[in-house]
Amino acid sequence: KVGGRFVYLLPATIDFDENKDLPTHPCLKLIGNSEQQCQGIFRRRLITMEKYVEFGSNMIPFIPPKPDFADMKNKIFFKQHAHHHNSNKNKNKNQKKRTRNKKKRNKNKTRNNQQNLNGNKIEIDNEEKEEHKQQDKEMNLDG
Repeated sequence: KVGGRFVYLLPATIDFDENKDLPTHPCLKLIGNSEQQCQGIFRRRLITMEKYVEFGSNMIPFIPPKPDFADMKNKIFFKQHAHHHNSNKNKNKNQKKRTRNKKKRNKNKTRNNQQNLNGNKIEIDNEEKEEHKQQDKEMNLDG
C-alpha cells in the first residue's frame, strides 16, 4: 500500500554510517533514523521507511555487502574485551568493599551484644550506641 510505513529496529555500533550501512529499497524512502545508546559502543536504531511508489519487478533492493551490524558477535566478544576486563576489576573492588562493610557490621553487632563471663549483657553507653548506629547507616549507603 502506497503511504504505508515499514518500521524496524536495527542493531548498530558507534561506527554506523547511514549511507553505507542502511539497507534501502527503490519503493521505500527513509522517514526516520533514531539512535538509542545502549551499553558501551552499542546502539540500536529505529528505522522508519515509507512506501511512496508501487512495487515494480525491476526494483532491486540495496543490501550493504558488509554493514556495521554484520559482525556483531565479534564486536560484542572481542572489541569490548578491554572494557569487560575493567568492569571485572570494578566488580572485584565493589565485592571487597561489601565484604569489608559486612565485617564492620558484624563487629558492631558483636559489640552491641557483648556478654561477660557470667552471661550478663554488658551495658553500652548511649554515646557508643549512637556511634554504632551512624557506622551502620554509612555502611548501608555504601553497599
